[in-house]
Amino acid sequence: MASPDLLFNLRNLFYLGAYQAAINNIDIPGLDAAAAAERDAIVFRSYIALGSYQVRTHPASGASAATSLQAVKLLALYLTGDKVSALDLNCRL
Repeated sequence: MASPDLLFNLRNLFYLGAYQAAINNIDIPGLDAAAAAERDAIVFRSYIALGSYQVRTHPASGASAATSLQAVKLLALYLTGDKVSALDLNCRL
């Protein structure tokens, strides 16, 4: 039997375009590390969709962060027009 998908509601809100509701519903108990990284990526993508690029300064988006979080950070850098920082991957990630 498959385990329940704890991120279903969050993903559903994101894909429906209810970005603020996705941001407000981030408290999901019982997540392992991989699911928590996926949750963070969905939440940061919601912030980007709303035009808020605060993922650039979030500590969880550093060099030791999951690949999905690093990709979301690069998207935020690109959308802000910070092309120099987006190209300087070794120093900024």
